[in-house]
Amino acid sequence: MSSNILYFEINIFCVAILALIIWKSSGSMRMISHNAFVRALVAVVSFILSDMFAYLMLEGTLPFYAGVLLLLKSIYFMSTTLMCSFWFFYYECLGDSELGKNEKKYLWVYGLVFLQAFLTILNLKYGFFFYLDEANDYYRGKLFVMQYVIAYFYAFMACVRTVRRALTNSNYVDRDKMVSLLAFVLLPALAGLIQYFQPKLPVACCAMTFASLIMYFDAMRDQIAVDPLTKLSNRKELMWNISRRMKNDKEQGVFYLFMIDANYFKSINDTYGHVEGDEALKRIADAMRFAAGKCRNKLMTARFGGDEFTMVGDMESEEEAKLLVQNLKENLVLRNKEANAPYPLTVSVGMAKFAEEIKTVRQFIAVADDQLYEQKKNRR
Repeated sequence: MSSNILYFEINIFCVAILALIIWKSSGSMRMISHNAFVRALVAVVSFILSDMFAYLMLEGTLPFYAGVLLLLKSIYFMSTTLMCSFWFFYYECLGDSELGKNEKKYLWVYGLVFLQAFLTILNLKYGFFFYLDEANDYYRGKLFVMQYVIAYFYAFMACVRTVRRALTNSNYVDRDKMVSLLAFVLLPALAGLIQYFQPKLPVACCAMTFASLIMYFDAMRDQIAVDPLTKLSNRKELMWNISRRMKNDKEQGVFYLFMIDANYFKSINDTYGHVEGDEALKRIADAMRFAAGKCRNKLMTARFGGDEFTMVGDMESEEEAKLLVQNLKENLVLRNKEANAPYPLTVSVGMAKFAEEIKTVRQFIAVADDQLYEQKKNRR
């Protein structure tokens, strides 16, 4: 009996944490992926509660009703698949994919979910997933493992597509973030396999709650540190990063700062509207990611404000710094051409190399700004 009470307490504790995340995120997360995030959490709660009540019923802690048990088990396995499919879609939103932008257009992705729902209804009569015998003892059916295969297919696809984005130089999200997201797919998946062989251990609910909590903290950090339009770091994050790097600099001369300004951006806004202006800013951000991905060392890309952007990081040489600027400008022209934009889109870039006489972040930025001003003056 004591083990059953512990099982109950662990599950209720996890549900309380997830409910708190859902409540807090509703007021603070203002992103396209928020609906997918909440749907996944609701599915996790459904997974945990149905598993808990079914377990307590089988253990004799709660009154036994055959129909209720079958219903709970059906909800449990459907929640597993829904949870994995919603996490898959949430990852697509984070990856800024076409599926993440237009879910309704890709409803066929949820085909396996609809298939399992149909088979789950049939299972109540034929028992190929699970069933109760004449003595009301619970047994796994011949196709029991199929439920896990369907659910884990979405987890597997989330891993594959996340790895693909992480390895692609032209991805639209931070590579390190994509790699870290893998852990939050693999941990619940591993816990689910453990519970498959040891159904009396509540490891799945703990792993899923922990992963959900980390995902929530990560999303909150993005709200604070990421520019919502371009998905680059914002100015606050940039200033903090430069300050930390300057304090810890041991090899003066390799740390570079690039100030980037869109040429004739005001005329784009005035002629084609602010919506088109936003698209131009996104193309600049994408070109920055592409150019930064070509460098040996990791660079931070940020939106400084308005139509001004910044990149900071270590360069192997001044030649590499110049090559970065060249790659940025060339890729931006290519992206603008591919977008069939009715206007030219170019940038001016000023760069500064950290030196001993630079004492503050503002001074460092001012040096790059002076170079930027010279570039814009020469352009005229």
